[in-house]
Amino acid sequence: MSTTTPVMARKRPLPLGTIRVRARGLLASVTRSCPDHGGDCVCVARRPADGCLVYWCADGVHHFTR
Repeated sequence: MSTTTPVMARKRPLPLGTIRVRARGLLASVTRSCPDHGGDCVCVARRPADGCLVYWCADGVHHFTR
């Protein structure tokens, strides 16, 4: 017997000036709540020029920074 978990694919490209984080790296384990939708959102990239991280909100299907 096996189980599967549905995964919401990222439908929008990362914002300009971002660098994708490694899927199993330290930053990929960082989560924040979306300011608009709540829930746990995972870190998917960083913006070195702005000194912030980029998170993916699967509920709202968008990226946000903190």
